[in-house]
Amino acid sequence: MNIITRRKINQYCEFYKPAAQPLRAWYYQVREERWENPADIRQAYNSADFIDGHRVIFNIMGNQYRLVIDVFYAYGKNNGTVLVRWFGNHKEYNQINVRNLK
Repeated sequence: MNIITRRKINQYCEFYKPAAQPLRAWYYQVREERWENPADIRQAYNSADFIDGHRVIFNIMGNQYRLVIDVFYAYGKNNGTVLVRWFGNHKEYNQINVRNLK
């Protein structure tokens, strides 16, 4: 999967230092994936939550942190794209509206 943007991931790692290693591990693993549908994500990440067909929430560090992404699934020769929307701790996550993230 193409992940947009690595700079955001690096910024989150700087700000949330305890989550840096697990977040980078997620990044490097997903970069090697090819998701064609939600079932592909569920197979690799059974705790992922789906808001709709494209918005997905991942638990990082056992639910201490949340990562919100938009997925544009792979098809044909297109490997698909992941757009990082938001990252933060569980308390911060409870204060946002995941559906309205831009």
